[in-house]
Amino acid sequence: MSNVRCYVKPLVIVFVLAQAAVAQALAVPPTDLCPNVADILDTTSFPLDSPPALVQGQATVDFTIRVDGSVVDPVVNDVTDTAFSAPALALVARLSCKPQITSVRARLPISFRRPATLTPYLCRNYAAVMHSVAYPKEAALQGIEKGEVIMEFTLSPTGGISNLRALRFSHEVFAVEALLAMQRLECSGTGKQVQVRVPFAFRLE
Repeated sequence: MSNVRCYVKPLVIVFVLAQAAVAQALAVPPTDLCPNVADILDTTSFPLDSPPALVQGQATVDFTIRVDGSVVDPVVNDVTDTAFSAPALALVARLSCKPQITSVRARLPISFRRPATLTPYLCRNYAAVMHSVAYPKEAALQGIEKGEVIMEFTLSPTGGISNLRALRFSHEVFAVEALLAMQRLECSGTGKQVQVRVPFAFRLE
């Protein structure tokens, strides 16, 4: 009987240590495991087709970091609205993590807030910039009579623009024109970081 106890006890200890290792990995701040997590969270995009009543929310994603640093097996384990599940998983897929001694399970909470609408209060020349947007000549030559783009960017507390990107566009030529327009904006900071979303509608006249 003593031989049986000799083999069982180490197994129990190993099992307990494994549980403790998982708990510790989940408690480790993501910045310690994935250096680009802050940059990734700065590009969090609110779901495009969400209902107007939905203004904010949160999703928590668990994922595994392998020995080579690759991220696999992401799972949304808590979410305030299912609309946030897909964008949360998309963010985790872009993480660049450090190699690990052994595979670890990590957890990343992600907050979502509906972007602000661009106004002269945020960017003083907003009206002039939007008025100056021309219909792309290339689109006209291709016989395209209308198009749309949804742009988004991060406005820093001091008024700097970063993470400028087209979230959706009907044709690439319209995205290029909208991007050029956004680069002409002159903005002022509000004292806090703000996500701003700008829709464009093009029509050949």
